[in-house]
Amino acid sequence: MLKTLRRIIQEVAGTSDFKEALNIMVKRVAKALDTQACSIFLLDRARGEYVLMATKGLNQRAVGKLRIPVNQGLVGLVGEREEPINLDDAKQHPRFLSVPEAEEEKYKAFLGTPIVYHRQVLGVLIVQQQKPRRYDEAEEAFLSTLGAQLAAIVAHAEATHMISQLFEGKSHLKKEETYSGIPSSAGIGIGIGVVVYPSLELDAIPDRLVEDVEAEVHLLDTAIKASKEDFRILGEKLYPNLSLEERDLFDGYQRLLDISDMGAEIVHAIREGNWAPGALRQVIQAHVQHLENLENEYLRERAIDIKDLGNRI
Repeated sequence: MLKTLRRIIQEVAGTSDFKEALNIMVKRVAKALDTQACSIFLLDRARGEYVLMATKGLNQRAVGKLRIPVNQGLVGLVGEREEPINLDDAKQHPRFLSVPEAEEEKYKAFLGTPIVYHRQVLGVLIVQQQKPRRYDEAEEAFLSTLGAQLAAIVAHAEATHMISQLFEGKSHLKKEETYSGIPSSAGIGIGIGVVVYPSLELDAIPDRLVEDVEAEVHLLDTAIKASKEDFRILGEKLYPNLSLEERDLFDGYQRLLDISDMGAEIVHAIREGNWAPGALRQVIQAHVQHLENLENEYLRERAIDIKDLGNRI
C-alpha cells in the first residue's frame, strides 16, 4: 500500500494540468482501494458550496455542476468536522443528502476525508462502495494521506485562480495572472517579491546564496523533525497492514532523515553557501543520479524512493 501511495502522489504531482491531476487521483484511488467510486469536491467559498470537480463512479455529467451547500450532506459534515467520516451505510446517517443528479443511489459504504491546507478546508475527498462495509484503518489512513498531499496542489491552484475559473466554467485557463493591489498612499512602494514554485516539484527549486547559515540549518532541522513526526503518525496507522518489505522501506525513510546521514550532507551544502531548499534539492539529486547509474535494477528503483523523500521534506 505504501508503494501505491507513493506512485499515486508522484503521478498526480507530475502533471501540470490541474483538472487532469484530479482525474488521475480519483481513478488511481478507486483502483487502489478496490472501491467503486471516488470523488473530489472543492469548496467554492464565494457561494458557500462544495462543487464536484472529479469523479469515478458518479455521474460524469455532474462534474462542475453538482453543488452541495457547506452545511448539508455528508460532504458538508466532513468539512465541518475536519476529520474523516467512515460509514458502512451512508443512507442511514441523518446528514445523508440524496442528490439525484449524482446518481449515487446504489452506493452504501462511505469514507470521506477533508482536504486541508494550513488549517483551512479546501475540499473533501470521498470513496464509496455498493455493499455495506466499514473501510478499515489502513484504508482510512491511506485516503487521509492522499488528502493531505492533494491539499498542496489544490492550494496552489486556488492561489493562481485556476479553481475559480473552473467554477466559472472556463475551459481555457490563463498561464499568466495579474494581481492588483490597493495603495495605502500615493507614491512608490518598495517591497520584497516572492516567487511561488510548483508544489511537490523538487527539481523546480533554484539555488540561492545563503544569508544566515545557522537560520537555514535550523529551518532544515525543523523540516526534518516535522517529516519524522509525519512518518511516525502514518506508521502507527499503516504498520499492521504493511508487508515486511514495505515496513523496511518505511524504516529506511526514517533512517535517511537522520541528521547524521543525509541530513549531514544537506547541512554541509548549506555551509557551502546554498539555502536550505536548494541544498536539499542538490543532495537528493546527487543521490538519485548515483542510484540511476547503477547496474542493479533493485537499487536503481530506489532512486524513486529518495526523490519522494525529498518531496515530502
